[in-house]
Amino acid sequence: MLKNIKLLSFLIIIGMVFSCSNKKKDVPLFLALLGGGNTDGASVTTSSGTNTGVNAPDGSVVEQIDDTTVVIHFPSDPSDESTGSEGDQSTDTPSTTVTTENNDQVGDTEFNYQTSTTIPVNINVSDDNGPVVGAIVTIVDVTDPENPNVLFQQVTDNSGSASGSVVVSTTTETIQANINLGDSVVSTTVPTTVTNPETGQVLKVITVEREIVVSGSHNPTDHFTDSDGDGIADAYDDYPDDPTRATLTRFPNNGVNTLAFEDLFPGAGDADLNDYVAFFSIEEDLNAQGKVVSIRGFYEHAARGAGYRHTLNMKLNVPTGATLSKVTSKNRNNKVIQENEGTQTLSSADLANGFEILGNSAQTISTPNVNAAHANNLKFGDSVNFEITFDQPVSKQSIGSAPYDVFLHVINTNKNIHLPGKYYNAEGKDIFMDSNGFPWAIIVPGKWKWQLEGLDIRKPAQTGYADFNTWAESKGALKKNWYTNVTNPSKVFPLPDESSLAGYLARVAQNNWLILALGLLSVGLLTGYFLTRKNQAALSR
Repeated sequence: MLKNIKLLSFLIIIGMVFSCSNKKKDVPLFLALLGGGNTDGASVTTSSGTNTGVNAPDGSVVEQIDDTTVVIHFPSDPSDESTGSEGDQSTDTPSTTVTTENNDQVGDTEFNYQTSTTIPVNINVSDDNGPVVGAIVTIVDVTDPENPNVLFQQVTDNSGSASGSVVVSTTTETIQANINLGDSVVSTTVPTTVTNPETGQVLKVITVEREIVVSGSHNPTDHFTDSDGDGIADAYDDYPDDPTRATLTRFPNNGVNTLAFEDLFPGAGDADLNDYVAFFSIEEDLNAQGKVVSIRGFYEHAARGAGYRHTLNMKLNVPTGATLSKVTSKNRNNKVIQENEGTQTLSSADLANGFEILGNSAQTISTPNVNAAHANNLKFGDSVNFEITFDQPVSKQSIGSAPYDVFLHVINTNKNIHLPGKYYNAEGKDIFMDSNGFPWAIIVPGKWKWQLEGLDIRKPAQTGYADFNTWAESKGALKKNWYTNVTNPSKVFPLPDESSLAGYLARVAQNNWLILALGLLSVGLLTGYFLTRKNQAALSR
């Protein structure tokens, strides 16, 4: 028993060390904002008490511009701590003027039952000499300060502009825009909703449009190391030795989300949202200009509460071809069989028509997982890992937001079912919202406990989520976390809760399998050594 505890402790320590060293995504909020230095400095907080998500290292000087914006000035030598630290507003504190012209567009968008939203972004940076070329604009969701999520990263072009889009949860209230000027960072908070002071109405920010002017003269690339010459500092670059790739983004930030379908389109279903359920995650590789170079996807068939057969597919409307590689893991008789399907060459037309992610649902899962009894024999179905590498990088505007245009093809009816918000008829009605305004597909954060078979999530006597109707009736303004509050466990599939430790170790194992293998080997060798010494000592007595 003691030996097992020691082994587990060793693995946890090894995993934590290497997981932290590999988590490049944490860097832009901390050391990567600086390009070097000590990360022991305190977190920067505005006078209003809002945490900006930026940790200033020792030796830097933090200058408060207003309640939402700070400028972090770095010492010329990161090891020189004589210039002050956060909170040291001495006579040595630089005086910087930062003016922001806020042209954000706000409005009330159509509610379509989705739990994330896409916000176009355009940020222009200039100084006393005009547009700043080569500034690194990083937009981060700091909802979880321990594991911040990089949503967007791009160097400013010859006009000082960086533009693209971000995907944020509807529960996210603010995002953070960090503009690295080489010798300093301007960090400003961007709200995702605004309140009309006269009416009290809460409106969504539907476009972020900012003109940021910083006093002085700035040439960012003079101040950081860029090994591959792509314009992104090594400390910001997830691929510092690859000039074709710079930033890795992930949806969701951790773990998986849940994709759930009703399959009776165009007829209304029973709203149990379990006819086809899959867990998924998406990664994107972006170049320094913020264009998508490649995407990687993971999908796992989790439940099938339907008599119909289906395939899961994806459309990408992009002006270029791509190569597709897939590895499918098939669960057969409690044995997982991996099948490498090789590489396919897809034209732009092939991508627009759609390609298959997972095959016939009658074969991809053996246990339906839609009744409580199924939990005693819980088996998820087939899963797939795929990668698409585009022949030419594509803009975020053309590819759209993860998970893009993923859809369910119903073999029995020959109908395709898409997420709402993508297809409209001549009258402007969303094709994939039924006559009651209910969708045939939703995305729910995390591993969601879906409704049991035949139980309508909208009906008080049948729902496991009493907050769902409040959320829907308020058009997403209230009970935004409805999916986290299971109000009647007997109405939802009893999906086991994942231990935070087990989940952490699983992520460590996935991302650091070689390190863990070496760790296990080391433990084995050390154990063998000490046992041998113990036996030798016993024999000598």
